Amino acid sequence: VLPKDNNNIISYLQIMDFPDVSFDDECCLRVFDQEKCKRSSSLASDCKLLVSKLRDFQEITSTLMANINTIAEDTECKKLRTIGLRMKLDNMQRDTQRATSILQSRIEEKEQELDRYQTQLESLLRADAYQRNEIIKLKYGN
Repeated sequence: VLPKDNNNIISYLQIMDFPDVSFDDECCLRVFDQEKCKRSSSLASDCKLLVSKLRDFQEITSTLMANINTIAEDTECKKLRTIGLRMKLDNMQRDTQRATSILQSRIEEKEQELDRYQTQLESLLRADAYQRNEIIKLKYGN
């Protein structure tokens, strides 16, 4: 229920603590102060810019995380392959050592056999020389 007198309307609006009603530079009716309206518009555009930058950041971080995950999977595969190759190399070294040991023991056996044969040859040569000497004695009677 508004008073019919203009002066009373203004005093009524002041008493009721209504915001100031004004016209801006574009002749639009404004309930808020024109400066507050500009600040809120500026704040809204800043918020939109921030949201846009956050979305861009989220896209960049998503791409980065996907790349990191790909690199991590690659690294894990290479690590497992390296471990497998190291185990294979260790097995090959053990096999080589085992084969070397077997060949070394065979060499030692053959050297011992050679020594026995040389000793036996020397013994046979002495026996042969003795027998030849005995044959010569018997043949010539000395």
